[in-house]
Amino acid sequence: MSADSIPTATGAAARHPLPILTPIGKLQMIGFEMAESTPVSLVKLRERLGTWRALRVIGSLVWRSVLRDPTRKLPSPKTNDEWLTFRQLRPVILLEDAMVLGLGLSREEAYPILRDVVLASGTRFLAAFMPAISSTDWRASSTAERDAFAAGLITRLFNARIARVATSNDALTFDVGQCRFADAVRILDRKHLGPLFCEVDAAFVEREGSTLTLKRANTIANGARECDFRWEMKQ
Repeated sequence: MSADSIPTATGAAARHPLPILTPIGKLQMIGFEMAESTPVSLVKLRERLGTWRALRVIGSLVWRSVLRDPTRKLPSPKTNDEWLTFRQLRPVILLEDAMVLGLGLSREEAYPILRDVVLASGTRFLAAFMPAISSTDWRASSTAERDAFAAGLITRLFNARIARVATSNDALTFDVGQCRFADAVRILDRKHLGPLFCEVDAAFVEREGSTLTLKRANTIANGARECDFRWEMKQ
């Protein structure tokens, strides 16, 4: 039995303090890609396309990443947040081109395959960098502890400029005033890809074992001025 789970004198398990989160670094992103994102993406491509066509797509993606990378139209990243955003977006753009231009699929045929890859990789990314918090630990924490956790979490949402952050006994809420993914896909004339990244958030809370629910009526990728995130603890 670990020290964190030793029962108290009343018989209840001691609560776990909320973690203090720090910004994601470039090496952390690269490490995640190697350990998680690339392997699961390859599995999804093989499931959807078969081994031979998946290999053709991978070959086309590598070739295009060197010679015909459409993300070169994006401005050079000036901050760590911009670098991380473009780094995460780039393989999605390249994979779409590899399936459409390299394999000959229509964009309509390629989209559900791309969606499977983005959701599989994206949910793993959030699981890796957004630690699970039990409703018991959240509710037992002080306002200052919740606010400190929220402040750290915001630094990990590198694709967004966030305002109006608030915590309560049951929720963490904030609004996104700018989405770097939405800005980038607009520059690249790939606006249809923006909502894919929004779907990742929903898939993350719907996975087995999630302690959260998400209420979000508006997203910038779907034309709203802001994204209104309402993360709520499950009972």
